[in-house]
Amino acid sequence: MEISRILLVVFAFGILFGCTDQAAETNQTAPEENPEEPTPPEEAKETEFTKFTDDDFSIEYPDWEEREHENASILAVGNALCVLNVDRHEVPITPLFNWMVNFTAANENVSLNEIDIDKHSMGFAADFDNITFKAVTKMEYCNHKTYVILATCAEDYWDEYEEELDRFTTSIACAKEYAEPDYSAAPTTQNLDDTKYGTFIDDDYSAKIPEWNQGEAENETIISLSQGACTVILNKYNAPSDTLYDWTEKYIEENDSLELDEKNPSKHEIAYQLHAEDVTLHIASKITYCNYQSYNMITICEEGYFKDNEEVLGYILDSPECAKEYSVAPEIAELEEVEEIPEEERIVETDVGAEYGINAEAVVTFFNSNPIFVKVMKKYDRVNLRITGDDDIKLKAKLEDGYIVNVKEGSYSDADFTLTMPLEDALNIFNNADNITIGNILSFIINVKTDPPEKMNELIKEAFSAS
Repeated sequence: MEISRILLVVFAFGILFGCTDQAAETNQTAPEENPEEPTPPEEAKETEFTKFTDDDFSIEYPDWEEREHENASILAVGNALCVLNVDRHEVPITPLFNWMVNFTAANENVSLNEIDIDKHSMGFAADFDNITFKAVTKMEYCNHKTYVILATCAEDYWDEYEEELDRFTTSIACAKEYAEPDYSAAPTTQNLDDTKYGTFIDDDYSAKIPEWNQGEAENETIISLSQGACTVILNKYNAPSDTLYDWTEKYIEENDSLELDEKNPSKHEIAYQLHAEDVTLHIASKITYCNYQSYNMITICEEGYFKDNEEVLGYILDSPECAKEYSVAPEIAELEEVEEIPEEERIVETDVGAEYGINAEAVVTFFNSNPIFVKVMKKYDRVNLRITGDDDIKLKAKLEDGYIVNVKEGSYSDADFTLTMPLEDALNIFNNADNITIGNILSFIINVKTDPPEKMNELIKEAFSAS
């Protein structure tokens, strides 16, 4: 499991909705019945724990179902409501933790809390509708590697599994002390003369990026770099720059933990501060529309290091360029002609939303290619999808056995429910439908709303039972 997915709630909460490839075996024996004596009420069975070791590193985890291991993951277990994970990374702990804090702070879906820099631990949460997910992550430097420990659970059930969660996060141990190498301690001050830069090029887009420690990136993030307590992130979205900028500005205005410093709407530049417990982060963003996509260059730096590094961060933010001017959408004449599919063979019978970049075929792929969604949708026949923007896009989908079999423009008056989400989120999620990940599945769940609202709770419960 990559760190970026952990940080994108996407990282913390997505695996709750993943499929379990291998179930842990259970060896419970039913008690023998005694027909002559009444059977006393069965006491709750105490959870058994197993010790996991990796050379000098060790941790205790409950005997829950084994989850699929991805990339850096070396341990993954969970039940229907909670997931416990251990990742192992061949990097020093200090820059990785700083990068994690900064990356998480840049994610609009996450609320940071309980940051302890000395102990390399933090807590965070994400809310959507009436559901709150809670997570605690800790890091341990052992075997000259950094181990990232993550406990995630639906908040309403956190207390129910508090004993298992607490034992998992407090049983971390390293048999001997390992010191970080000298190269992990980056200079606290960067300046233009000492900092080396490379040029990032993506078709007509280019930007100067510092030669800092490289972090992991996936989904919309294409570059993630850190040095000391500062981080540079480059995200790419299938959305207009005006829409993305307006959304960022609105998010800052509505979030009490964020404080606006300055903004320049004509240049799509905005700077603000995030005030979390024990730490203040300075964040700045520069959005550039190029290649019919929006590139968002983001710089993040802790309060104590911001002034010393301000010149370098400003140089990075000023560097993005586009070799030519792009309109919000390509001209129809430039689009490649495709063979017309006979109407009777088409699942999608509308082009509505195409001018905004919404591909209805991609919407179908997103739902029909994910087994969790198929299982959840089996009990429904008709669902409406409303994508909100300057002009709402309305689609109505007919389902059979959990699969979408027909999509048209409009809305069913007798739909089982309506799913609503903002245009910018729909563009980023559905346009990546051919590469479905836990990250974009979770992005959908977090950003979508339901009508009636209580339907979301029902869908979440069904997703849990289907996982």
